[in-house]
Amino acid sequence: MQQPDEPRPQAEPAPSEIRQEILGRYRALSAQARELNWTVESLRKIILAQHALGLPVEPGPLDLDVAETEQRRITNDELVRLLGLEVVEEVRTQIKPTVSKSLKVVDRPVKPAAKSRRRNVA
Repeated sequence: MQQPDEPRPQAEPAPSEIRQEILGRYRALSAQARELNWTVESLRKIILAQHALGLPVEPGPLDLDVAETEQRRITNDELVRLLGLEVVEEVRTQIKPTVSKSLKVVDRPVKPAAKSRRRNVA
């Protein structure tokens, strides 16, 4: 709790622009995350394939626990199979669209240098 004689902390002023540092960090970390995600998914597929073959885990401090779950997912193909295309298309017109945003940090195009208006006079 703040004491009466303590100065109040100053609130950060609202930013007036999106900083280049933040954009650069976001772009770099996003690239690293994509690469890491690709690597993790590749390793996951390898491990699950080896597990499906019944391979034992090498002796050591790590072990493997694979849990299998079952879900009922409503897919467009399954709805069409069950209800027919016409019904699915009619229902689709009544569903509000989901809005999503994609964020991508891109390099600004370099503006070409202004052409000189001077004429070469020889």
